[in-house]
This record gives sequence, structure tokens and C-alpha cells, in this order.
Amino acid sequence: MRRVSCWGLLLGLALHAALLATPCNATITDSDRPIKVLTLNLRCLEDHWKVRKGLVFSGLIDLDPDFIGFQECCREVLNCTGPECADNFRDIHETMNEAFNTTYYFYRADTHMSWNIWQDSARKMIIARTSFPSSPNGTATPLIFATTHLDYKSDQVRSEEALCAVDALERYQEAHGIPRALLVGDFNADVVSPTDQVGPTMEKAGYTDTFRALYSSPGCTFQSNLPDERIDYQWVKPGLKPVKASLQFTKHTTFAVYASDHLGVYAEYQITAHPK
Repeated sequence: MRRVSCWGLLLGLALHAALLATPCNATITDSDRPIKVLTLNLRCLEDHWKVRKGLVFSGLIDLDPDFIGFQECCREVLNCTGPECADNFRDIHETMNEAFNTTYYFYRADTHMSWNIWQDSARKMIIARTSFPSSPNGTATPLIFATTHLDYKSDQVRSEEALCAVDALERYQEAHGIPRALLVGDFNADVVSPTDQVGPTMEKAGYTDTFRALYSSPGCTFQSNLPDERIDYQWVKPGLKPVKASLQFTKHTTFAVYASDHLGVYAEYQITAHPK
């Protein structure tokens, strides 16, 4: 039996006061302005990244998200960090810092060995804005933001990984007393499938599928040129109310090159009272 560990979860903590020693910290205020969140699988550097990245950058600038969870954020050559090595992490980092008059935290970590020809590690990345518009009363609310990328081969392994992820988040929430949480990413599971166990696992842990909470349409995300299944999600806990969701990166070049083989899932949330 394959053993599943919790190392596939990348966690960012958004706090308003004393910033903890975490890779991703941000100020979230109780204003009327929604929190804007995006998840997107970047497909590493496959399929003409030099062409695709223009579509990715354009979409990011249009959406101006506060939190982003990327999957398959890769280097061309493992452990090569110089400017001569293609790296979509570096490309996005540089573009967002230039495009927005604000500061973002970036954090990338290994998840699993990639299928691509470079044998790089498939990686996840969190991007978070460091500050938000101040609310009238100056109050702020902590929340936890995390992204993950589950196994694509086995229903059983995906189910175990999902359980591992929610358990890790629950322990973190209890340790820090933070009830609000978002878990986004490429779950490689279609929750409408009768064999899927990821959806029930998430729902049992108190998470709501943001897209399904707002719309009756399936919101298919894969493959981007003709999507017929949804494997990319935003899961939210009480205290954050989904008010809008949409599929992004649907545009393509003249030669039918898309930003990724996945569509991105974008959503906006309002902070609400958390049930005791």
C-alpha cells in the first residue's frame, strides 16, 4: 500500500497583527471589499511556456487577486536558479512586482516528482498581497490560505491525501485559534463522479465547494481547450462567504495555445461572522 504523507500541502497564514514566522503573511481587514482568490495549474514549462506566460500575466493583471495558489510551478533544470534557466516562478514574481503597486509574498515548495522530461519537482506556490484597504473601524480578521496538488492516478491515494490535508489544516487552526480557512488547488478529482471520495472528505471536514455553492453548472476546468471535467477547486470554511466565482484563462492565441491545460478558478469572498 502506498503511504501518504502531509508534505504535499503548502500553507500560508494571513494575519493582521503580530506576523508569525510563516512563508506568507498578509493583512486582511473587515472592509466591504471582497477578498479575491485564484488557483491555477501552470503545467510547468511544457507546451510553449514563453508563449503561454503572456496569457498568464494578462489574466493576473486583469484579476488583481489577493491570494493565488499555483500548482506545477517549475524550473527547467532542477536546482538551477540563474537567469539562463527558465523558471515560471521567477517570471511570475518579476511580472507581479512590476505590474502592481504593492508587495507580494511568494513561497514555493516541492510536492511530488513531476512527469515532465526534466524530472524537476512539481511545485506549488503561494502568492499573497501584504496589505488590504483599511476598514472604517480598523479591525482585521485572520485566515489561513493553503494550496495543494493531489495524485492524478489513484482515487484511494487522492482520498488519503485530502484527508491528510484537512487534518493538517485543522491542527493548525486549533493551534492558532483561526477558524477561517481556504484550501485551493488541483485536486485531480471530479466530485460529481460516483467513485470520488475527495468531495465527501472535504465536506465532512466542514468545507464548502465555492463554485457549486454559487452555481448549478459543473464549472469544468480540464482540459482548457474543451473542458469536460472539473478537477480544480476552491474549498472554504465558514466565516468566509463566497459571493462570486468564475472560470478564467479561457483565451488562447491565434494558434490555439492556452495559458495552461487547466482553466483557473477565481472567487471573491466576504468576511462574515463565524459560527461558534
